[in-house]
Order: sequence, then structure tokens, then C-alpha cells
Amino acid sequence: MDESTKRVSATLLAVVLAVSAVGGVTVLAFAGTVAADQHEREDAPTYNTSDGGVNFTINLPTQTDHLPGSQNQQNGSIEYFATGQQAFTEQGAEDGLWMNFIIIEAEWIDYSNCDVTQNTKVFGIDRGNTRSGTRVDEDLVEHRKGSTLAQGGLTIDFYDWGDLGGGPPYLSPDDAVVAAQGVGSNAGPCLTMTSEPGWYQLQGFTNGSIATKCTEEGNSQCEPDNKQRRGINLNSNYVYICDCENEQQARNKLGPPPTAEDSGNSGGGATPTPTQSGGGATPTPTESGSTPTATPTPVPSTATPTPTPTQASNQQNNQNQQNNQNQQNNQNQQNNQNQQNNQNNQNQQNNQNNQNNQNNQNNQNNQNNQNQNADRATPTISDGPGFTPVVALVALLAAALLVVRRR
Repeated sequence: MDESTKRVSATLLAVVLAVSAVGGVTVLAFAGTVAADQHEREDAPTYNTSDGGVNFTINLPTQTDHLPGSQNQQNGSIEYFATGQQAFTEQGAEDGLWMNFIIIEAEWIDYSNCDVTQNTKVFGIDRGNTRSGTRVDEDLVEHRKGSTLAQGGLTIDFYDWGDLGGGPPYLSPDDAVVAAQGVGSNAGPCLTMTSEPGWYQLQGFTNGSIATKCTEEGNSQCEPDNKQRRGINLNSNYVYICDCENEQQARNKLGPPPTAEDSGNSGGGATPTPTQSGGGATPTPTESGSTPTATPTPVPSTATPTPTPTQASNQQNNQNQQNNQNQQNNQNQQNNQNQQNNQNNQNQQNNQNNQNNQNNQNNQNNQNNQNQNADRATPTISDGPGFTPVVALVALLAAALLVVRRR
């Protein structure tokens, strides 16, 4: 490994530790004899967060950060939390490390559009790992000598002893390294995630010199005379990348995230490379030599639910209610029609009665008129000239005799 690559690797590892500290993550080292010098990445032990001893936790703070890059170009954010108390102890660094560099390896993230200062919300140390969220006690930016952000990862290189810009930062086994990029920074989101849905993790590496009892930053007297260098590889938790509303939906679509055994226990850990199969597959990384491959786990089919007896009963009740309602509506319509017919009949009867009354009235009027005319045509005893009572009496007698003769 050339000096440039080493510096890049060291920087990335420092970032990993910073990220893990915020989350209170503890890095767990592999059991075994500590080598004389494990400063290089290929010689350093690897710890998995899922083992419970180390904790390199990454978090995508907004739901859109989980979207594939094809749907969310240069608009992603990420938070890192790292701490490694047990790992430090196992590597003989009980008094901590003077950090050299941090390397973050993530083939599924494109950092190239990010600026290390403008797109970084926080990068520092939470002393004692007592703070919540992304709050820190010490800013690590002032210790940064250089940095590289590219497709597939980033590197942060810290000042060394004797550099004009300053000295290396001190990290206690109890401290946590915290970092956040994107949302909340001056320039905002900048990351582009992979366009392949799946479960993904980060691989980190950090190294430095074992500290002695003197741990005061900026004090040249604290530089160890005989430097013992140590390095730690660590694998993060898994996060999902897919067009999903939450983790449960991601599990339904992608299957469960890979287990600790899937992550690998050597080198920097395996990077999951998802392979689509049918409706989607869960990238399960396996290691073959140095090249990780993904073994898709089929997503179980979703059965079409069959209505339960209660559902069928409810459907029948609803149908009966609908039928009853239709019958009631029909009955109401029939009653309304009958009422309308009765009303029409009543109107016709009233019209007939009115007509009869009118005819009776006309007949009465005609009768009265006839009576009046008769009265006018037949003279009374006292009417007319010369028509005296004597003449009327004679006429009556004559009529009576005529009747008697006929009998």
C-alpha cells in the first residue's frame, strides 16, 4: 500500500470512529494475540457491529435518503456514530489512541459532489459518549490535514506530531466519534445512493499510535517516544435502499437484512451487491477471495387473503340490508303511487259532484224560470178586464157537470 492510499484509508477510519461515537457504539475486537504492529488495514482485526461488542452505527436521517440514486440524485444525507472501548482494550490501547487517519468505504454511495466543510453538519468527538444526537464536545475539523471524497468512500487525514498546522487528535476508549453529512449543513444534502435496491453497510478503518498517560492535545510532551501503532477495521449496521415508506415495508420487499455471518470477518467486511430476481432480492454478501458477491434470497410471495366466516357473514348482512332497503324504497314508491291515484280519483269525484251540483242548479233555475213564465201566462181571478169572480164560478160549475156526465 503506497503512502497516499494509507493516508486515505486512515482518514476514512477516523470518520468511522467519529460516527460510531455518537450512537454509543462499541467496537468489539477478535480474540487472539495482538500483533506487534497492526497499523495497516490488511493486518488490523475486524469487528462487526452486529456482534454486540463494537458499534459502528450509520443512520439515514430522512426518508428520502433511502431512495435509490436514480430517484434522488445528490440529495442524500447520512449520520455516523462510532466507539470502540472493548476493541481498544483488546488491542492494548487502554489509554486511547492518537489518531492518524479514518477511511470510510462505501461502494454504494457517491460522495464526489460533497464538500468536506460545506456539506458537513458535524464532525467531532463526544467525550465519554454522554451526549445525545449529533452533539459533540470537540470539533475534529481543526485537526484535519486533508480529505478526499469520491465515488465509493472518503478519507480524512489528521495532522501528525511536528506538523505546522497542529497535532493528532486524541481518542479515549470511552469517547465516541460523531459525524453527519448533508441535511443541516451549510450547503445541505449532497450524497447519491446506489440505484440498486438492497441492504447495505459501511466498512471503516482507523489507526493511530497508542497513547501513554499523557493525553493532552497540543502538548508535545505527550508524543510517545516509542510509538506502537494499531488499527481497527469495523463493519456497520445495515440500512435499506429502496422506494419504501419504512423499514417494515423494506423487509417485506427486500427480505430481512443480512446477518453478522454474512458480513464476513476479515479485511474490511463484505459490501452487499444486490441482484434483482423477480420481484426483488435481498443482497446477501458472501466472500470468495477478496471479491464479495451477493446471493439473492427470494422474497416470499404474498398470499391473497380469503374472507373469513365473519367477513362472509358481514357481506351477507350488508347484502340483506341492501335488499331490505330496496324493498322499502319500492314499497314507498307504490304507496306514493296509490296516494296519487286516490287523489286523482277524489279530484275526479269532486269534479263530478261539482258538475252534478251545477246541473241541479241549472235545472232549478230552469224550473223557476218556467214557473215564473207560467204565472205570467195564467191570469188570476182578479186579473184581466171583465174577468170577474162570477164568470170564474160559472166555469167551475160547468167543468164539474162535465165530469159527472162522463162517469
